[in-house]
Amino acid sequence: MAAPVPPPSQDPQPAPAAQPPGPPPGPPGAVAAKKPSPALIIIGIILLILGPGACAAIAGVTFVSSVNAADEFGSFRLPVDAQSITFDEPVSDGALYAASSQSSFFYDLSDVALIGEDGLVDLRTPSTEQTVGTGGSNGILFFEFDIVTPGVYELTVIEGPSNEATEVWVGREFTSGLGGIAIALLIGFVGFIVGLVLLIVGIMKRSKAKKAQNPAVPVAAAAAVPGAVPGQMPPPGPAAGQPGQAPPAAPPQTPPAQAPPAQAPPPAPPQQPPPVPPAAPPPPTPPPPAPPPPG
Repeated sequence: MAAPVPPPSQDPQPAPAAQPPGPPPGPPGAVAAKKPSPALIIIGIILLILGPGACAAIAGVTFVSSVNAADEFGSFRLPVDAQSITFDEPVSDGALYAASSQSSFFYDLSDVALIGEDGLVDLRTPSTEQTVGTGGSNGILFFEFDIVTPGVYELTVIEGPSNEATEVWVGREFTSGLGGIAIALLIGFVGFIVGLVLLIVGIMKRSKAKKAQNPAVPVAAAAAVPGAVPGQMPPPGPAAGQPGQAPPAAPPQTPPAQAPPAQAPPPAPPQQPPPVPPAAPPPPTPPPPAPPPPG
């Protein structure tokens, strides 16, 4: 009789190696997502800094040039007698200022005339008062004019008896430079807004890319995958739906352990009949009747 053959030994399958922390490797042939360029953030920071800075610089330069333009064509001591002034180009914002070193003064100027080849230049009284300070003196606007034909003109100014002004400035109105200051402010504001928008967009793009490279894996999902360690990414598998690959098989389900069948309780012992009380003793036998007396 042949000896029975023992069943082949079944070695336990080794547990899958734990995955190192970090983003899981993608499927074969997948290209890693590129990290967004920091160009938007850099440009945004530059605009945030240069926008207000350039605005302040342009506004400051425009303001200084507008003040200095008050005596652009010359300053002359009073009285002025047929002083020659050269205009190289047409002027649409010409101005005559009465100037003094005093902060507040009264000017009494009469017989003011600006004469050119075409005759007298129309001198207009300004609608608003303007005061400009430059070179330690203050000038008050008292006439506006336009020069249509460039050339040499003669200025004559005779002062009145109560005049406190000491000079006459020939230049441009200060308000003509306000347009440049407004443009500078607008450029600075637009640059600041554009820089702020670019900075926010750049930060949001980098944040989304970082989340896409490091997705969060719930602990419950990791525990449902064989071999996965809670807090780490599950082992990679082939992507579902790729040509030439079958969908991943579901892990074998271990049947739940069955409880042992309930055992029947032991049979109850047979009930004993109640004890029968002993029978009562028989009544005593009556004595025999007495014999009849002899007769």
